[in-house]
Amino acid sequence: MLSFLKRHRILSLLLALVLSAVGGGTWFYFEMTNVIRNAYAQWCTAELVIYYHQENGHLPKSWAELEPYFKNGQGLHAGGMSFAKLQRVAVVDFARLTELQSLAQVKSKTPSLPKIIHPMHGSGNWTGAEPNQLIYDYFVQKRSTPVTKESSVSSP
Repeated sequence: MLSFLKRHRILSLLLALVLSAVGGGTWFYFEMTNVIRNAYAQWCTAELVIYYHQENGHLPKSWAELEPYFKNGQGLHAGGMSFAKLQRVAVVDFARLTELQSLAQVKSKTPSLPKIIHPMHGSGNWTGAEPNQLIYDYFVQKRSTPVTKESSVSSP
């Protein structure tokens, strides 16, 4: 009887260990998938906002204004997402994008940036590709780039 209880206890512990490992591994897989998806979505969104500004001279007011740039391949870091999926994953407060532009005009050390682009759920962004920082850096670089006669002439 004692031997049976010992074997039963050992088997129960092994089963619990295996189930924990499988459950933890499954959770880790889905969590990492979400973090990676969020990172790509934010990076792609920042790229689209920058490309839009480069082409139009002002910031977009909605996702509809960004869609043509996504379809032209400007959102290079979409991570295989469709534009519809990108809109479900990344949140953009379009009315506040100008805050990043305004902060970049102040010549001081990098301020704490507002979270204007962020994931719908969870977290995650690539190191060096935080979306608000990318847009801020674009405007800082634009501010410090001198306008030359060649660069101020627009193409037909």
